[in-house]
Amino acid sequence: PDMRRSNSPWRSGLVWITVAVALLAGGCGFHLRGDYALPDRISPVRVTGVDRFSGLYRQLERAFRSSGVAVTRDTQSARAVLELSGYAGGRFVTALDDEGKAAEYELSRQVGFVLKDRATQSVLVPYRQLDSERLYSLEPDTGFGKTLERREIEDELDAELVDRILLAISLGLR
Repeated sequence: PDMRRSNSPWRSGLVWITVAVALLAGGCGFHLRGDYALPDRISPVRVTGVDRFSGLYRQLERAFRSSGVAVTRDTQSARAVLELSGYAGGRFVTALDDEGKAAEYELSRQVGFVLKDRATQSVLVPYRQLDSERLYSLEPDTGFGKTLERREIEDELDAELVDRILLAISLGLR
């Protein structure tokens, strides 16, 4: 028998399953990173509580803009204010090697946020505390690589926080 014909119902079924999963995921609010429907009423938004040169601020600014929301540093022109607080990170040893040296670390980032209407100070999205963490292992004798890998992971942690902040805003303003 021809194998292509016997696989045909399977392929057809797989296509329908894929389409059904995609429709269900979209219907339940699942979005790919960076794909947010943010209302015009919060644009421009002012971000406070972190240095504007920090990685978190830069990633927030980029994410807001890609979602159609302008970011401003001017208090009077802002329609909404995203107040960040408690932005911090940590690095903790989670495993030791045979010589008692750190072999694995957990990197973490946390931040709290609330979104307010600038004019009325009314809360648009209530305060939330977000945490993100990653493990990374150390290879012996690769000091330079450790620093680069740690920075990449810290950037990923910030990106995850930004993603979760925008998702919370998107869902909170529906």
